[in-house]
Amino acid sequence: MNAEGTGITVSWELSDSDRISSVPVGTGDFTSGGSFAGINGVDDYLIYRQGADDAEPALVGTVNAGVNTFVDESFTVGTTYTYSVTATPPAGDNESEPAVADAPVDVGPPPAVTLTVDRTNLGEGDGVAAVTVTATLDRAWSISTPVEVSISDAGTAEQAEGRDYTAESPETITIAAGETQASTILSISLNDDNLAEGDTPETIIVEGASAVTAGATVTPVDLEVTGTELTVTDNDVAPTSIALTVGTSSVDEGAGETGVEVTATLGD
Repeated sequence: MNAEGTGITVSWELSDSDRISSVPVGTGDFTSGGSFAGINGVDDYLIYRQGADDAEPALVGTVNAGVNTFVDESFTVGTTYTYSVTATPPAGDNESEPAVADAPVDVGPPPAVTLTVDRTNLGEGDGVAAVTVTATLDRAWSISTPVEVSISDAGTAEQAEGRDYTAESPETITIAAGETQASTILSISLNDDNLAEGDTPETIIVEGASAVTAGATVTPVDLEVTGTELTVTDNDVAPTSIALTVGTSSVDEGAGETGVEVTATLGD
């Protein structure tokens, strides 16, 4: 069983009786001749669902013989259900077959999401860095889970204007139903400037948000998302001295007002 879109798809193997057989009609039989008709040994399949707090299973759908899937769109997020499917015989045959499918499906409560990155530190001179962002659920559940990832700068607005990187937020990460993890690539362009910005690296915050609407749940259910961060380390060294030089070493006493070019040079 898995979830597709906003519904839970229940699937099962067809009953052995789900086939056309020749059956005598009227007083005829196979030895004396007469009329025969092709009749399927299964009339339809009944799909039942029982929630964790339900006293007994409830009928949620019916499909014809030859069909082995049913999409349940009436469930509520936050409940664990058990589905069962029973094959019913044609009219006149009162013996229903036992359940041909019986399995639990977990649609709640919502799991928590944690974001991680495969690189926690970037160098200012790294050029364009590809960082893998992974979203991980703390447990699998039966609903497809979208996680919208965003990035922001941990510094002030003034610091952000001169920051050492540019990047666009990656697309939404979608964790498939029944899975616990999915990833996307975040492309970060590093700005290799000539500014010595100190020993404190610049911090990039990676955050996320996730909300699920499925089945009979109309109001989106928010999932808790724990973000992460990575840093950008400056590769410029601050000078330890400044040397001043002048364009001319002497000026005539009677030259009046004279401009002298002064050059400041940073030392190692």
